[in-house]
Amino acid sequence: RVGADVVLTLDAELQKFAYEQMAGRRGAVVAIDPRDGAIRVLLSSPSFDPNAFDRALNYDPASPLLNRALQGRYPAGSTFKIAIAGLAVERNISPLIICPADGYLAPGARRPIRDHEYYAYEKRGLVWPGFGIIDLDTALAKSSNSYFANAAVQCGTDAFNDLAERLWFNARIPIFQAPGGALVSQRGNLPRLGRGERRELAQLGIGQGRLTATPLHLAMLTAAIARDGRMFRPRLAEAEPPQELPRLFRAATARRVAAAMRHAVVSGTGRGADLPGLEVCGKTGTAQNPGGEDHAWFVCFAPRERPKLAVAVIVENAGFGSTAALPVAVAVLQRNAELEAQRAKEAP
Repeated sequence: RVGADVVLTLDAELQKFAYEQMAGRRGAVVAIDPRDGAIRVLLSSPSFDPNAFDRALNYDPASPLLNRALQGRYPAGSTFKIAIAGLAVERNISPLIICPADGYLAPGARRPIRDHEYYAYEKRGLVWPGFGIIDLDTALAKSSNSYFANAAVQCGTDAFNDLAERLWFNARIPIFQAPGGALVSQRGNLPRLGRGERRELAQLGIGQGRLTATPLHLAMLTAAIARDGRMFRPRLAEAEPPQELPRLFRAATARRVAAAMRHAVVSGTGRGADLPGLEVCGKTGTAQNPGGEDHAWFVCFAPRERPKLAVAVIVENAGFGSTAALPVAVAVLQRNAELEAQRAKEAP
């Protein structure tokens, strides 16, 4: 049988470049055009050659047959703080929150949620003084756990449950439909909370607890913030028309979160992503992993005004997002800008 041609939204050159940046490390890269949901990069690493398939791949400990971009379910870590930031803005929570040295003790919790600095100071035999009263920009730049745990609890479980519906984390996302079936993502897990589950809400507020997400889901979240709160269903077929989903945030809310993400790149944990001329907005994430070393995340979009690409990168068991995932995402953004400039010159 002779099949029909299918033109994909993927940018082959950018996809290959992203693969090279991962250098065989376990993880994924997803890049989406926030203007219409077109997927430009959908990369799972390590990969394999389908033209030389070997049954031994089934037993490879690196799991190359697992499509991590669509099927990998990971704790979101601090990247999820951008969603909580948007919720706090929409709920008119005061942007000034006290972050004491000993952290935030959620109602019903036995142990406080502390900032990373508390443990860093403790390892050096010092006492962490705490951030004190800080605003949203500072909290996102410093990735303060106590701030976002507190903010999530102030928003309340009802508002959080509404946000969970709009995020689509609990949905299987179809990205390609064909007569023989569909290519669909795995579900994440963003639990629906009862009104008394404020301890769990505090954990979810920092991207931990029972929360898991695929790289595709986090790319969708990032793209929605880039697109003034509008969310498009990710698509892989060029001929498929864009499909807009229910709005994630109001435009003013998304712009406020984008400003905080820009601040995180200019003066926070994402400083390595501050590329000249691109005005990158981003958020690092170091996600605690019950099965081993922490996972490294970085989500971002650029440029800040009229964004063209939203990127989510995870590198498994690689520690800090700023050192492992951020360089990959930054390289992809920079290469995309170079390719666009090159193609503009070559256009008739």
